[in-house]
Amino acid sequence: MNTTIPTEANEFDAKELGAMLSEIRQNLGYEIEKVAKDLRIRSTYLEAIESGRLTELPGNTYVTGF
Repeated sequence: MNTTIPTEANEFDAKELGAMLSEIRQNLGYEIEKVAKDLRIRSTYLEAIESGRLTELPGNTYVTGF
């Protein structure tokens, strides 16, 4: 059986997801530096995630841990 999933279901909008994460963090009153320290993820990487710039993240091994 060859089932195709609509293209729309496969789309991933990194900027939209990053904006949601940023908004949630800000609504909770957390500074990015505090979150970075607690999660042990560099703030530059968290900023990249929140901006949808996933190409700036390190290799897949590290990202899986994020």
